Amino acid sequence: MGKVKKCKDCGHSKCKCSSKQEQKVEQNVEVKVNVTDNDKKGNQGPQGGGASTIYLASDDTLPNNQFFGLGVDDPDPTRTNVVIAQTSTITGFVFSIRDEPLTAAQSITGTIFRSTDCGVTFVNTGISVTITGPNPGNCCGSTTASLVVNQCDLLTVQVTRVGSAAALEEGAAATILLSTP
Repeated sequence: MGKVKKCKDCGHSKCKCSSKQEQKVEQNVEVKVNVTDNDKKGNQGPQGGGASTIYLASDDTLPNNQFFGLGVDDPDPTRTNVVIAQTSTITGFVFSIRDEPLTAAQSITGTIFRSTDCGVTFVNTGISVTITGPNPGNCCGSTTASLVVNQCDLLTVQVTRVGSAAALEEGAAATILLSTP
């Protein structure tokens, strides 16, 4: 004869413990939610613009009134320019004369020039930074701007010096900041 199973708490073969009764119930639940295509993707947020930066620098002595671009300087701006990749807005300009000595009576200006006709003519954009001596101490400056430039426009920077006609012995560096759509 088989052994009769008894409840370990009350000792009965058919448990009479009301507080210890356990039931296991398996349920299959299916949940349906109505979602539109727009809800699946999420709503479109506002479009943000991008930014781009153009770095320019001369690699050696930079004579007064010359233009400079990517490691090159020349009196002819068609030899020193960079091309705009997409329509953008120039939002800022930073210009450095590095360790070029300046007296308090001297200044050096970097100015962005632009060509809209494939380099036939270059026009002063009016965006410039002037660094006034003495240097060491005053070697860099910046300005904000708002000038739309178009794809394929050409840009370069001209350096002019007041109070001395000497070349910048260590050249110069510039950064043009752009916002893009």
